[in-house]
This record gives sequence, C-alpha cells and structure tokens, in this order.
Amino acid sequence: NANFRRLPLQSTVKWEGEMPKEPFKCQMVGFGIVLIKMEVFAKLAPPWFAFEYDGFALVNGEDSFFCAKAGKMGFEVWCDSTVWVKHTGSFDY
Repeated sequence: NANFRRLPLQSTVKWEGEMPKEPFKCQMVGFGIVLIKMEVFAKLAPPWFAFEYDGFALVNGEDSFFCAKAGKMGFEVWCDSTVWVKHTGSFDY
C-alpha cells in the first residue's frame, strides 16, 4: 500500500470498505513496489503498461491500466496491507 504524491493523503489501492489488516483482493494497486507473476505477461497482449487520457486529462496511469487489463483476463490483484510504502521527497507521502 502507498499513497499518491499529493495532499490530502490518499491510498493508491482501489478496494471497497475499510482497509483490512491482512492481504486482500482489490481492483488496483500502485506500482511503487509490486510483484507480478511472469505468467501474467505471457497471457496478456502488449502493451502491458500505458497511460490513458480523456483529451488532456490523465484517466489511468500505467499501474491502473495494467491492473484493469489483468483483471479482465481473470487475474487477481492483491494488496498486502501489512507493508506500507511511502513516496519520499520533500515530504513522505
């Protein structure tokens, strides 16, 4: 789990309900740190990562694009909520 690099702090994980205190299935995770089974790349057609825009507005980043594409192919996306990753810079997000 990680937050976007902006305030107010908001998780990059898409899920419904409260954040569980154990690994859980979700719709999307940010790719600050991620493990992907190689079989996923073998079964998904490229491009695996892309940005999607609506005009000039970013609709989906590379990580949400990948998670949506993998989900449509029947793969599950999981988040380990026991590990927290921070974007570090002038502020730890």
